[in-house]
Amino acid sequence: MRDLTDDVALMRPVIDALRASGTDPDRVLARVGLPPGGLPAGRFPHSAQALFWKAASEECGQEHVGLFLAQHLPAFHGLLLEYLFLSSDTFGSGLRHALRYVRLLSDTLNAGLQVQGERAVLSLGLAPDTPRHFPEMLAGAVIRLFDALTEGAFVAREVRLMHAAGAPAARYQQVYGCPARLGAEDYALVFDAAVLDKASRHAAPELLRMHESLARRQLAEVERLDLVRQVRELIGELLVDGGATLEQVAARLNMPA
Repeated sequence: MRDLTDDVALMRPVIDALRASGTDPDRVLARVGLPPGGLPAGRFPHSAQALFWKAASEECGQEHVGLFLAQHLPAFHGLLLEYLFLSSDTFGSGLRHALRYVRLLSDTLNAGLQVQGERAVLSLGLAPDTPRHFPEMLAGAVIRLFDALTEGAFVAREVRLMHAAGAPAARYQQVYGCPARLGAEDYALVFDAAVLDKASRHAAPELLRMHESLARRQLAEVERLDLVRQVRELIGELLVDGGATLEQVAARLNMPA
């Protein structure tokens, strides 16, 4: 099974939120073995999330640190996926474009959109064992972003969270502006489907093509690094058994040599 990773772009807004809350992010980074001054470029193991959020909770002195930091996040984070939204003709079109490339942020985000009559459901696809602070913060970040992208037209109806134990109901209502349901079957955001037709004032077909081209290149690079990791792991396994050849590795990957 391959190691799951997150892009540092997913965590940089959290570092900004820590700083905005009055917490020194360098103290959190030091506790997870990262240098001060921010996160290095690239991707890092998703398994480090548990240690990161434990450190963040203790440094902030907040039991519900994901909800706490969600209130300190900026609406926009300068992510490529946000530019896909802005340059699309409608909010719904931008959302569907962005969902194609959500893996640029994390291997654990297998997001999808379903429209059910007057309601739309954005499934976040996170693993059940994800530390609860991450999806709680992510839901708040998505609501803030969608509200900004639609100039206040976005209406959240419910946040679904898989963990059974969390914050008091009033705390979720305060942060999300809607109820949260704990112990749900998935991590998801339910909202009014009508907003999907909201036109974007920043729509620009030429920019959309440019942003999509960049997103495709970045996704191809993530997939290339996946292959590199797989090859290294297979070589290690085969060496234990006495040797590794190009043909053996290719056969295990179901690829031509």
